Amino acid sequence: MAVLVGFSTVLPAVANDSKKSGQSIAPSKLALIKEVLDLANLDNTIDRMWTACLKKISADLYKLSLRDFSANTTLSTAEQEEKAREQARKLTENLSAHFKEEYYRSYKEIYIDIYDQFFSQEDLEAMKAFFGTEAGRKSKAITPRMIKELVVELKERVNPRIKSSLRKRLEDMDAARAKEAEESKI
Repeated sequence: MAVLVGFSTVLPAVANDSKKSGQSIAPSKLALIKEVLDLANLDNTIDRMWTACLKKISADLYKLSLRDFSANTTLSTAEQEEKAREQARKLTENLSAHFKEEYYRSYKEIYIDIYDQFFSQEDLEAMKAFFGTEAGRKSKAITPRMIKELVVELKERVNPRIKSSLRKRLEDMDAARAKEAEESKI
C-alpha cells in the first residue's frame, strides 16, 4: 500500500471543496446542462480519461514494483518482471475499485459547474438542439478521431521546428559560453 502514496498527484484533481455541484443552479438549467452533457457523450469522454489515467498509473506502478523486486536477487529477471506485473495489476485493480465511481462523479460535477459558469440557458438550448441534428451527432462521433489526428499532425508539423529551434538556441548558448570562457583567459 505504501506504493500508492506517490500517486495522488497522478490522479486528476477532484472537486473536494465545499461547493456541491448543482446546488446553486436553477433546477431547469441544471436539467438542461445534464441533458447537453449526456447528448455530448460525457460518459464516453470520462471513460477515455479514466482509462488513460489508469494506464499511466499502471505503468508507473510496474516501474516501482520492478525496482522493488529487482532487489530480490534470488529471483530471475523474468520472475522479477512477472511479480512486478502482477503487483501492478492488483494495485491498479484496487485503485479502480476504490476511485472509479468518485472519479466519474467528480468529473461530472466539475463539468456541470463549468457549463453553468460559461453557458447561458439560451446557449445550452442551442447546444441541445445542435446535438439533436445529424451534424451534431456526426460532430459527437468524429470529434475524438479529429482530436487524435490533430495531435499527430501537430507532432509531425510543430515538433521538428521546436526541436530545431531548441537545438539552435543550445548551440548559441554553448558558443556564448565558449566565447566568455575564452575572453576570461585574456
